[in-house]
Amino acid sequence: MAPYAFRGKDLYADGESDRAYRKSVVPSRPLSDSGITEGILMNWDTLLYIIPFIGRRRDLSRYMKTCRVLYNAGTPALLKDKVIVGYFPDRTLSFCQFILNQPERALWVRSLELCVPPSQLGKGPSIISAMADVIGRCKNVENLRLPGLSSIANKEELANAIMSLRNLRRIHCTLNRGDIRGPGLLQKLYSPSLVSAAIEYGPASEEDSCWTVDTLTSFKDHLCTLKILNADILQPNTRIVYPEVRCIYMDSSAASFISDHLAASFPNIRHLHWECYGLGGEEATQIRLTNLQQRNATAHASWAWKSLDVLQASLLRIYSMALTCKVRFLESVILADPYTLPYFRTVLMDISPSHVTLVIYPSYFSNDELSELFPQCPITHLSVVFFTSTVDRNDVQNRLSLLVNNLRGLALVYFDISITYLLSESSYARSAGPILLRGTSTTADTYLEAGNLVNVARDVVRSSPDLETVYISVDHDLECVKVDRAWRVERPKKEEGRLVELNLSKEQIQKIHEGVFGIDASLCWSDL
Repeated sequence: MAPYAFRGKDLYADGESDRAYRKSVVPSRPLSDSGITEGILMNWDTLLYIIPFIGRRRDLSRYMKTCRVLYNAGTPALLKDKVIVGYFPDRTLSFCQFILNQPERALWVRSLELCVPPSQLGKGPSIISAMADVIGRCKNVENLRLPGLSSIANKEELANAIMSLRNLRRIHCTLNRGDIRGPGLLQKLYSPSLVSAAIEYGPASEEDSCWTVDTLTSFKDHLCTLKILNADILQPNTRIVYPEVRCIYMDSSAASFISDHLAASFPNIRHLHWECYGLGGEEATQIRLTNLQQRNATAHASWAWKSLDVLQASLLRIYSMALTCKVRFLESVILADPYTLPYFRTVLMDISPSHVTLVIYPSYFSNDELSELFPQCPITHLSVVFFTSTVDRNDVQNRLSLLVNNLRGLALVYFDISITYLLSESSYARSAGPILLRGTSTTADTYLEAGNLVNVARDVVRSSPDLETVYISVDHDLECVKVDRAWRVERPKKEEGRLVELNLSKEQIQKIHEGVFGIDASLCWSDL
């Protein structure tokens, strides 16, 4: 008999899909710790050293079935990774019995996903009671994921068990539209260690969902990271302040509130990532005017958004916010249509970024438009993804020259550009942003080559008297054309800048790029 009936997928390693888990057909068996051979003796320290290197949960569970020694050593490792409970009643009871056989096992659980669909909640109190008993013993849970928070909140015994957890560091929950009990349960949760929270709303319905900052008031004094997904309406409350929040990720299209109200709720925010679709130029302009007209000029000048260091959002969303603070990092700006240029220039003047990452489709712009991309602004570090839909070397070089000449008004210290070939035109790329289009090429020899890149680098140096480093790459997967060049710029006294080539791989160049821009969004919300 297997040592634990949840061996199939009730516990599974991060990286294995929920879909695979739910399709599991491994039969459930009554739980028992017996039926395992004693096996050979092994040095315990050596065994504990080896166990963490068994990366796949499935492999670890197989090894554990071979002997008592491996079983005893592997059980803590299995429980300390992601544990999923509640999708199937028989497996849920099996897991609960396994824990209750030796209650100290509950203390090994660190990451717990609890999903109890409504159809199972109505099957009787035994499942709920067993789950509540076990969860109440899992005192060391740090990461808690609740895909069905609304269903859980309807069962007082289970809700009380969750509210007893005091060592939570991260929580991710999904709320149904129009739900009242779910937010109520969130407001009753308390863990002095909690630093990250993610709230996700279910599929759209006739009822609008409205997230307000008072949903997580019990964590307001120590919450550091907040993620809000799929919300129809966002509504800040200036009377509730989250002083420790540094990173916010929002996914919401409908948000026309005064931008300073959000800043008032999160006065120390450093990293704002706002996914927003469907905002048009006229609506963005109207929101911007509203922000300017209703803003308290004195308060805005003294504190609003002053801590913001990293901003990633659509141009129109940033434009609508009418910010006047200096933001050091402007991330992933997309230029795929000439009508966006005025908004781009205005945003650069609004926030005066020093580090900018830019994605541009030059074939959609005229030569004059490419020559007037950048106003006079304090950009010192610029990273460009240059999508070109032609393999004509002369045309690409001409557009590159126009872009490079436009750098003369910038005090660049660092510049990198990735030239990526698109082999067919697509109106989708214009409207939806960067997409690598695939096709066939008959003139691979016309691509930019190493010699062409040297000329581009020299043009960049001539345009930027303060430049220290240049990275240029050409990428075309179908033709296996990949050229990466890196140079350090030396400027002897009274001499023009001189290029000194660096022998770096693409991975090394990427690592340097990440170091220069210093931003790893995963540090904010990878665990949510």
